[in-house]
Amino acid sequence: SLPVVDVAGLEYGLQQGLQFSLGADVYVLKRILHDWSDEVCPFQRVVDVGGGHGGFLIEVLQSSPKLRGVLFDHAHVLEGSRIASAGLADRCEHTVGDFFQTVPAGADVYVLKRILHDIH
Repeated sequence: SLPVVDVAGLEYGLQQGLQFSLGADVYVLKRILHDWSDEVCPFQRVVDVGGGHGGFLIEVLQSSPKLRGVLFDHAHVLEGSRIASAGLADRCEHTVGDFFQTVPAGADVYVLKRILHDIH
């Protein structure tokens, strides 16, 4: 007989691993943003499209305290957001949606980083 597999648990584990890997390149971002102070930042609002749990956007917002952000992803993904625990809830909104349909309007910058991994 075939072994019983906890599909829901397996899917959760894979999702957690994916979120970890999506945040792993934050080191590169920190190097890029090292000299990006409020005085030289020309932007006011950034949308992280398919931003997962917010690791990238957290680093962006922490690098420039005048920036405001939008973490845009599916509802089940945003449930794991780390924005509030990073102390950025007052500067970042969560928007539920599907980037194949629309993205939030009114931003200066749209980040589309590593989002093409789940296209069917």
